[in-house]
Amino acid sequence: MHKEAWAFIDYENGATLDGIELMTFSKVYVFIGARQNKINLGDEKIELLSEFIF
Repeated sequence: MHKEAWAFIDYENGATLDGIELMTFSKVYVFIGARQNKINLGDEKIELLSEFIF
């Protein structure tokens, strides 16, 4: 059985994704604050940002 790995990231309080290997996760959920208007993904290339929930 293959297990999926999901990441839940509190970007509002951390404000950085440095050191997190995003491509190792099946799904990544990033929680942001109401006043944050951009997310710095660093040097990693993300193929698909499929859902935004506001």
